[in-house]
Amino acid sequence: MELIDFTPFSPNDRVYGGASGAKIGIVYRGENYLLKFPGSTKDSKGNPLKNVRLSYTNSPICEYLGSHIYRSIGIPVHETLLGERKGKVVVACKDFLKTGDYLDEFNKIKTTFESPQAENLSDGFGAELTDVLQVLDRHPILQKTPGVKERFWDMFIVDAFIGNGDRNNGNWGVIRHEGKATVLAPVYDNGGCLNNKWDEIKMQQCLSDPEWMVAQAYNGVTCNYE
Repeated sequence: MELIDFTPFSPNDRVYGGASGAKIGIVYRGENYLLKFPGSTKDSKGNPLKNVRLSYTNSPICEYLGSHIYRSIGIPVHETLLGERKGKVVVACKDFLKTGDYLDEFNKIKTTFESPQAENLSDGFGAELTDVLQVLDRHPILQKTPGVKERFWDMFIVDAFIGNGDRNNGNWGVIRHEGKATVLAPVYDNGGCLNNKWDEIKMQQCLSDPEWMVAQAYNGVTCNYE
């Protein structure tokens, strides 16, 4: 496929969070898009990560492929386009927030949950499954959001199939419309799948080794939820 050249497009006035690689917003064909650049494969001290030969991750390509896998089985997901900007491969993720929309990530919702057991106060980062499920079942915002528990389990299963170990409380959530009902946000932030730090040599070695394949399937990527 031909990559779209996003170099000529100037940044817009939208800013985005996240820790994996640089991000800028642009306007493409009259719509706001988030351009995600590949993340570095060096640690905080500038040293290369162990057993990683790439200078940058394949996260833009993995974001594109992972999102299209979600779409292929009918799960709402953000729209993604593959391209390049100033010589680097990027993925353009269409901004699903319109004017007046607010994205409430699950970690923020979870922080505001008051458990019936006073000693079990919740925090946004806790990943114990019983705690998460209690918030899904009982939080007032989520009680009036159709399909939220089904979405959680859909992501849980698909992320397992595509090896996305980066799903956490901060990269899924709901959209609040001013004066309207709360709805589920489409699935987003899928760049942690498909071994995005592996080069083609390592992929081929794994594909050629049945024991490595089994080990990778069971132990290579683990879920954040416990």
